Amino acid sequence: MAKLGFFSLAIFFFLFFFHLCLAGIADSATVTRHSKPTDFIKKSCKATRYPALCVECLSGYSRAIRQSDHQLAITALSVSLHRAKSAAAFVGKLTKVKGIKRREYQAVKDCIETMGDSVDRLGQSVRELGQLGRRSVGQEFIWHMSNVQTWVSAALTDETTCLDGFSGRHMNGNVKNAIRRRVTNLSQVTSNALALASVLSTSQPNFTKLDRVREMEGSYLSSAHALVVTLLILLVFSTNNTVSSSIATSNLDSKTDIDYIRTSCSSTVYPRLCYRSLSVYASDIKTDPKVLATTALNITVKATKSTAKMFIKLSKVHGGGLMSKEAAAAMADCIEVIGDSIDELQDSIEELGHIGNSNFWLTMSDVQTWVSAALTDEDTCMDGFKGKAMNVRVKTLIRRHTIRVAHYTSNALALINRYASKNLAYP
Repeated sequence: MAKLGFFSLAIFFFLFFFHLCLAGIADSATVTRHSKPTDFIKKSCKATRYPALCVECLSGYSRAIRQSDHQLAITALSVSLHRAKSAAAFVGKLTKVKGIKRREYQAVKDCIETMGDSVDRLGQSVRELGQLGRRSVGQEFIWHMSNVQTWVSAALTDETTCLDGFSGRHMNGNVKNAIRRRVTNLSQVTSNALALASVLSTSQPNFTKLDRVREMEGSYLSSAHALVVTLLILLVFSTNNTVSSSIATSNLDSKTDIDYIRTSCSSTVYPRLCYRSLSVYASDIKTDPKVLATTALNITVKATKSTAKMFIKLSKVHGGGLMSKEAAAAMADCIEVIGDSIDELQDSIEELGHIGNSNFWLTMSDVQTWVSAALTDEDTCMDGFKGKAMNVRVKTLIRRHTIRVAHYTSNALALINRYASKNLAYP
């Protein structure tokens, strides 16, 4: 009898509050009808750098956005992602254009790489923002938004880097103009998305009554249906504690993994690059310092191999006036030392895989030595071009890619040292 009384009381209160909820929805729907769906978008777009473009891109989604700042930000990022994919596909086709100059071809290849990075970052941002909900408050909300802002900022940098590759008076032509139009437009759209995400980050998501209208509009249940739903909820409530606990634990683990990478990267010289490159592997790294260091080394090897391939291609075009014979010789030396760097990094990865308690310090000493040597090789490559007569564009390209690899290597070394320091108690 006691159980029956509890169920009857629960059903009564549920129906009572359900009735109030429907009344609130009706009131909200009435308010919504008095304002245009685009008014909220126009007002929000005033906070962006390119407000007219912002309204143009988002007004077609006004019914989906309603007056939700969360939905506005995620829609802006989705539009940016779509345009990034379109721009990347467009740039990819330009390598096959007849009559393309050698310099333009290399700039296009570099742009393809950076645009691919931009697509990845924007995709991460859309997924991250999609995880926000009414329960994302406090530190959890700040954590999600910090990830979004970091990735969108990185995507914007990637797009700018693509355009930088076509700077200089020697890079004139239809290819340059076509890419500049596409990527400039993409950069403006991404800038707007970042601005709207930044506005969202300054306060908790605007989950207003209008959001509830969106969720429940068209779902005015009959009394019989409401009763069935109530009984099902009461039945599920008694068994969902385990499931809820599992989901909460999973979300907590994911946040812990990301926080671990963020904290670890703070010990590196280039923490933003470190976090940006490693955070996508958080589920694999967990909180394992050895896996973190190994992953950082693998990323460094990949970047170094990519740079070596680009240098080899550049060395084959020195007869086109891009390099003097002296600079070409420096390039050959650079390719050699970069090859040494790759070997040393790969040796380090292999050695880390064999590490054990008995040989920990000997192994770590070898790894630290090899990675330090790889970093020295990269510095040697850059030093070889000092004072050499060569095309400014080529020198800038070489310097940019070599510095990028050196930064990855520096971060990997810092994480290796951090891993070693964690074992000081076990000499």
